[in-house]
Amino acid sequence: MPTPTDLNTVEFLGRVQSLERQIKALSTIQQEQGGALQTVIENANSATEYGHQNHIRNGDFHFDRNRYLYTTDFAGGTGEDGNVSLEAAHVYAHPKDTCIDTTGSVTAASTALTIDTADFVAGDAGKEIVVYGAGVAGADLVTTINGAPGSSTTCTLAVAASTTVTNGRVRFRLLQLKEDSTDVNADANLATNTALKTTTHTRYATTVSNPDYDKTNGWARWSDASNTLTFPLAYNTIVPSKQYILTFIYKLSGQVGGEDEVFVDFFGGLWDNSAGQRKFLEGQRPALTGSQQGTTGATSRDYMVLMYMADGSTISTTTLTIANTNATLSTTNYVELSWPQEPGVVRTEVYRKTGATYERLKFPYPANTYYDYGTANNTVGGFPTPTRLRHIAKTQVTAANFRPASALEWRVGRMNIVVPSDYNLGNTSDKQWLVMGMDTGFSGSGSDHALLVDLVSLDDKFGLFTRCPLDFEAKRGVSIAPTSGDQGTSGGGGGNVPPGGGGYCPVFDDLIETDHGPIKAVDLVDSQHRYKIINRNGFPVDYETQVIPPQDVYTLIAGNYKLTASKSHPVFTSDIDFVGTPLHRLTEYDTILTRNGIVKVDAVIKHFAKRHTVKISLKGTEKGFWQNDIGVHNYKLPED
Repeated sequence: MPTPTDLNTVEFLGRVQSLERQIKALSTIQQEQGGALQTVIENANSATEYGHQNHIRNGDFHFDRNRYLYTTDFAGGTGEDGNVSLEAAHVYAHPKDTCIDTTGSVTAASTALTIDTADFVAGDAGKEIVVYGAGVAGADLVTTINGAPGSSTTCTLAVAASTTVTNGRVRFRLLQLKEDSTDVNADANLATNTALKTTTHTRYATTVSNPDYDKTNGWARWSDASNTLTFPLAYNTIVPSKQYILTFIYKLSGQVGGEDEVFVDFFGGLWDNSAGQRKFLEGQRPALTGSQQGTTGATSRDYMVLMYMADGSTISTTTLTIANTNATLSTTNYVELSWPQEPGVVRTEVYRKTGATYERLKFPYPANTYYDYGTANNTVGGFPTPTRLRHIAKTQVTAANFRPASALEWRVGRMNIVVPSDYNLGNTSDKQWLVMGMDTGFSGSGSDHALLVDLVSLDDKFGLFTRCPLDFEAKRGVSIAPTSGDQGTSGGGGGNVPPGGGGYCPVFDDLIETDHGPIKAVDLVDSQHRYKIINRNGFPVDYETQVIPPQDVYTLIAGNYKLTASKSHPVFTSDIDFVGTPLHRLTEYDTILTRNGIVKVDAVIKHFAKRHTVKISLKGTEKGFWQNDIGVHNYKLPED
């Protein structure tokens, strides 16, 4: 356990390394240009605002759909006029997942399915069902229940099985998350809208109305644990084996039920909304393998491994039987075991059964191999039952307990969501979603919509709130703290950020990628008919230029990459960033997009001397291009 002195030393060394990188960058620029320079020192919250990539649009509930997308209320038909200004943009409310996950059997060429639990009801008629391994060549069979089930354990499938399955996995009552808002939906009964809505919405209370949208303050209100807050990700950026951090702030709107303590149990998970999936991202059940080493024998032993995840849940491997183990195990005659190491495992326990005796062996922490030399830690009553059969991208935490003195204080909730190593991204044909839920709701006086939630962020770095790059394209800048007043109530401007005047320009000597190769920015002036600039998508496009009088310029250093431009010059931070971050806002916590991938920022340096720059405006919809092989944008961002 590190001591406070140790931690101070670690922090000090980190700061020294940071200064060393900046000094190296300063030296590089001084050698190249000989100009007087100063290091840009941003405010203390720069890492909070710009330190990572938020995958969630409108995570501070700042925008309603009207102000995010339109100048005036969208008129889509009867019952819809004015509703889009009463819906949070890109935020939805859905019931909690109640899918039945059981086992069952079906014979090839047959539509008759029998499940091992009495779960079928009349309302299951026509619902999607997945019989794992029953499709062609052992693929999953995705079909529907044809009519009302014959009984609580039998039903007729709409499509016959191609492969016989016995006691295989069966899932039905799959939850489909829908982006159903008034501006795109025209159902006559007004009953299917899933947008997070205000109380004055015409569809309020017809679907999910808890949680709902407090438009005035720009946050969600919540108390019903049977419903969830859901956020569709703009791009399927969630990948196997990676850890993502869900961060949000929350508080009670008032004292609930006069209770001395109010507990809040949150969960967060990453959802696959594809047909046949419609579940939290999951992997396969880990398979345990092993063999007798040394002299074999005739003693049969069973093994199982239990893995503890960071949130306290457990998963187990399959049970392995080794029939030829030595009667007496030793360092020379032993059983060698191995299993896939799941990301996020914090403890591993190995169990053994010999005859009728179950034992817990010594437990690696964590590991993916074990050599059974015959010793055991203690005798147990049987193999433990895991809370999950497989690793899923879902985390459950008790965020906090409120007491009256602290009920009205904003608190930070944070949880790590680890994606299984064998999650098959190829199965995700629809969108990935973030799902937030509560395990226990609120009751008693003052409980209705008692919990307030704001500043939701999903990232893979620091777990701090920042704005999603796509929010820059909305009507107005995004607040970074919950406030009263006009959050989401006023707009202005068009749906995209318009070009500004001279705030986003390369210096003369920096190279711009064209159809004739890299060309100095100054050489593009008045040469529109000679060159075409290669945009981010790789296409040559026309452009316009303008020489801008001397202004403040900054130099970015990131590994072997460097560019110099005006302070607000937008630089792409990742391959899913299509708006960019102003140059002077970038810090060593950030990354940038280059033609060869993502590179970490070393330093951003401000020049004392002002310099001429070239304003470059690309024609067409794609405004990104390459400056010194770094991805940049030709829009000036609104806050700068």
